[in-house]
Amino acid sequence: TALVFTVFGVASLIASLRNVYKVRSLKNCLITFAFLFFVASQLFCLCVMLGLLPEAPINQIVWMLVLIISLTLLQVALVIQLFDTRSNNENQQVFKASLNHQTDSHSKYTREQERLHAHLIHDFKTPLAIIDSSVQSLTMLEHEEDPQRTLRYNRIRRAVMRINDLLMGSILTEKNKSNGTKESPSSKLTEKN
Repeated sequence: TALVFTVFGVASLIASLRNVYKVRSLKNCLITFAFLFFVASQLFCLCVMLGLLPEAPINQIVWMLVLIISLTLLQVALVIQLFDTRSNNENQQVFKASLNHQTDSHSKYTREQERLHAHLIHDFKTPLAIIDSSVQSLTMLEHEEDPQRTLRYNRIRRAVMRINDLLMGSILTEKNKSNGTKESPSSKLTEKN
C-alpha cells in the first residue's frame, strides 16, 4: 500500500507543480508542499519496509510528523479555497445586485421616455387636429364656392398635415435612437414633403 500511496503522491505532486506554474498562489503552493511532504513520508515508509532504514521508534515518529505536516498543509489549503469561494460568491452577488439596479434604472428611463413621447405626440397632435377639423368645418359651412378661399383652406390643411408628418417623424426618429434602432421609413418620407 505504501507503493500505491507513493505513486499517488508523485502524480499529485506533478499536478500541483503544474498548477503552481500556471497560477502562483498561496493555496497552490501549500498544496504542492503538502504533496511533497506526503511523497517524502511515503518514501520514508517504503525505505523502512524495504529494510533500507531500521524500524526504530524515531523513524516512525518522523514518518508520522511528516504525514501530519502534509495533512495540515492540505487542510490550510482547503480553508483558503473555502474563503476564496466565499469571497467570489459575495462578489458575484454584489455584481448581480448592481446589474439588477442598472436594469431597473434603464427600464425606468425607457418608461419615462415613452411617457414623454406619448405626451409630446398628444400635445402637438391635438392642436393640429383642431385646426384641420376647423378648416374642414369651414369648407362644409360655405354655401358659395370661392376658389381662393378653397385654395387657402387646402393650403392650411396641407401645412397641418406636413407639420403633423414632420412632428411624427422627428418623435419616432428620437424614439428609435433612444431604443437603439435605425431611423424609421416614415421620417424619410417626411423629408421629401
